[in-house]
Amino acid sequence: MSCYLQSVLTDLGLDYLVVKNDPRNGILSVRACDVRECGLGVARDPNPNYITKEELQPRDEAHALIVHDDDVGSKQRKKRTSALAVTALIVHWG
Repeated sequence: MSCYLQSVLTDLGLDYLVVKNDPRNGILSVRACDVRECGLGVARDPNPNYITKEELQPRDEAHALIVHDDDVGSKQRKKRTSALAVTALIVHWG
């Protein structure tokens, strides 16, 4: 799952609204400690390779991924992501 690191956005002088791709998108916030408490992890992924150099935006320096161990089964992964969803705060709604 893609996400953006607030600390990096702040260092770049950007606010959370720059992560929206569409005016209808909402923005949810989760803390890294909550991600880890749910048995997941956060991996930095600045300037993801699926974005061409022409499409890169300053926000892409803050890109990261919420990840899980490869040996986690689909039921356990769903349980962990559902637990994380409960901790999410809506910070902006389309």
